[in-house]
Amino acid sequence: MDADGHRRVREIVALPGRVEGDVVETADIFVRVGQDLVRGDGFPPHPDRFARAGHDLGRLLGRG
Repeated sequence: MDADGHRRVREIVALPGRVEGDVVETADIFVRVGQDLVRGDGFPPHPDRFARAGHDLGRLLGRG
């Protein structure tokens, strides 16, 4: 919750699948900057699965 008591999405992450000990690797897909949710540097794993479903992942995420 933010200071006004509203629920906000703080980040959206992908789980690339790498785990070392108790640490799970994440990739930031979207992150909050001020009041905005903006595109992060991360990329979801398995883009081929999106392609097989007919989705251009790069275009959807603003990278193509």
